[in-house]
Amino acid sequence: MVTQSLTPVRLVAVALICLLTATAAAQPRPPVSKAYDPATCWTGPIPASWSERRRIVHLAVCEWSKFNYPTVLIAPAGQGAEARLPGELGLDPALATAVPPVYPLFKGVAPAVERQIRFGYAEDDPAVYDRIRAYWELTDPDYAGRIAQVRRFADRQLPLGRGESAGGYYPGWWTAWSGAFISWTLRKAGAAWFEPSPYHTGYLRRAAQRRPGSLVLIDAYRPAAGDLICFPRPGVAAANDMPTPKAFRDRLLSTTTDFPAHCDIVVRVGRRYVTSIGGNTRNAVTATLTPLDRQGRLTRSNVRPWALALRVEGPPDPCARIEAVPTADWKDQAAARRRGLARTGCPG
Repeated sequence: MVTQSLTPVRLVAVALICLLTATAAAQPRPPVSKAYDPATCWTGPIPASWSERRRIVHLAVCEWSKFNYPTVLIAPAGQGAEARLPGELGLDPALATAVPPVYPLFKGVAPAVERQIRFGYAEDDPAVYDRIRAYWELTDPDYAGRIAQVRRFADRQLPLGRGESAGGYYPGWWTAWSGAFISWTLRKAGAAWFEPSPYHTGYLRRAAQRRPGSLVLIDAYRPAAGDLICFPRPGVAAANDMPTPKAFRDRLLSTTTDFPAHCDIVVRVGRRYVTSIGGNTRNAVTATLTPLDRQGRLTRSNVRPWALALRVEGPPDPCARIEAVPTADWKDQAAARRRGLARTGCPG
């Protein structure tokens, strides 16, 4: 074997190559919280000792992890992209990307902007087909018939090459599935009082009838993890005829006809922001960060005109929460979660 001595220049070059190789190898996926890693969410049954709220939060966060943690931030209009993001969540301002509103703008409320902090899998990615299909199969007994009907219509309307053979169909295709996601989560969490519906207004109406007092105007609501927060869908027929939370509630309870709306599940109440998770937000299971006002209430804006909250059963549970929002920097949240659980005495 012939050995060669390395000159200082060669040593620097070798060191640089090793550093670049190590950096490249680390880029695809640094560690994430073991509590909510997609590979470990379903290793066993949820403990029977957990409260209903904690079960709901755990399931919602696990589903969010399977979509690779897409996250959006609602911020006041005029706040520059360089503005400081909520520090208690460990977010990096460099990650915020201004994006068009997910819904047409609502009238009569404060203007805001929506920023995508982290992108994940969308509904047309094969990685999440089975998840969306599961939401539908629990919520809609005639899911197969519904999809067949949509496909027959699409075959007549879409140009050649957009059919099934070209990958044009998937479980969320042409079918809003946010109600199915909420229904799946609450039923899997064991909420016996909850009746699934593909329409948010359907399950909200029935929950209000079964549990009087559970439907609360957002102005009088203090967020708690596990609850649902909802608004009428802007831009649809008569949506702007419901400019106040009371108008939304009155219409909801005065008719048996469902109309477009949206609900998220509260998973964290921070000092300045509430984190909620919903389905079919930007075509994914997505976390939304909404600012709180000085009284600790959710702010209403033209991009998220929160109007009603549905309280689930049981008092607020300090164990029903996530410690932080994983973002593109992939900070490991496992240690923070363990510290938080130790402080509150929560079982892991």
